[in-house]
Amino acid sequence: MFDTAGGTEVASITQDYDTAVEVPADPTRTGYTFAGWQPALPETVPASNVTFTAQWKANGLVVTFDANGGTVEESERVVDKGNAVGTLPEPTRKGYTFTGWFTEESSGTQIKATTKVKKSVTYYAHWTANKYKIKFNANGGTGTAMNTLSATYGKNVTLTANAFKRTNWTFLGWATKKDATEAKYTDKQKVKNLTATDGKTVTLYAVWKRNTYTVKFSANGGTGATQKQTLNCGSSEALAKNAYTREGFTFAGWATTKGGKVVYKNKASVKDLAKNGKSLTLYAVWKPAKWAVGTFSGKGDIGSTNAAKRKTAKVTLTVASDGKISGKFVRTSDKKSFAFKADVFTEFSEGALRVTTTVAYGKKKCALAIAVSLDEGAGATVADLLVTYEAKDYGNAALEKQ
Repeated sequence: MFDTAGGTEVASITQDYDTAVEVPADPTRTGYTFAGWQPALPETVPASNVTFTAQWKANGLVVTFDANGGTVEESERVVDKGNAVGTLPEPTRKGYTFTGWFTEESSGTQIKATTKVKKSVTYYAHWTANKYKIKFNANGGTGTAMNTLSATYGKNVTLTANAFKRTNWTFLGWATKKDATEAKYTDKQKVKNLTATDGKTVTLYAVWKRNTYTVKFSANGGTGATQKQTLNCGSSEALAKNAYTREGFTFAGWATTKGGKVVYKNKASVKDLAKNGKSLTLYAVWKPAKWAVGTFSGKGDIGSTNAAKRKTAKVTLTVASDGKISGKFVRTSDKKSFAFKADVFTEFSEGALRVTTTVAYGKKKCALAIAVSLDEGAGATVADLLVTYEAKDYGNAALEKQ
């Protein structure tokens, strides 16, 4: 192929290897005389592609235009000695304004189209860096308006420290788009060349991230899964619907401690349960399913880890509607009475609600496990008592509802 270096176009030649080269017509170029090709054209076609570049000899004085950091379409021309340089080319440079052609790279005398050319010479483009302004937008924040910042293309400028605030939001930085969710520039960052246009104002928008906290949920004896929640600070939002279950119990709500009382109902609207970035755990509170209410009575054996040595006792047990339990053993042999009481049921197994309390039997302090059947309507309802001393079976009784 042929590179005419500013001359008229010469088409590429496609020929078979080692055949005689068909020499093309010489290119032409205003102000120059064609001086051949570099490398010189061979007599026969070479084995691989080759680019041949035209060589030129100026017919007059050569004027070179150095864009000096920019670009210019006409980089040189030939002028007869003593003639005016003619219409000057217009170079371009991003971020700069062209101020003219000069005889020196950074100073010198400015030339005009009428400047006479006395010798081959180079003229240099001179530039002035464009200036622009940076404006700050609170973008939902509040505070005193921030002063507009002046900047010059090609030079660093430090962004003014953010003076805006937004309740329950955290400032991330600045962006050039109002709806940006990520900051392009950080607070007080050094920036450069935000625009190349002279006199333009660039608006930077504050980017805010909503402050949040995490709510975790504990089954607290139940089973299943209730996923943790991320809630917004400063907003009233509903807690996740409880997804835990517990056999023999119904879900009553959430407590802030493992053994605490209900503070929040299921799906309750809450606000600011924790600070930004923090978390808290809510514990499921369980209410026993409906139990048999009333008085149970019967006889049992109690008083020894040796079943043969136990004494017969009459047992009375009362279960209130609020789940509180009271009762007594009355030993048949001497009519001595041993009272006990307990709070609401805490466990469920084998179809019955259960609670553990104590009974002072003589000089011994025994553990007493009380089980009461669920209220299933018609049919017999049974209460069972199991007395243990030092983790050994000490007596038991099976009671029926009266």
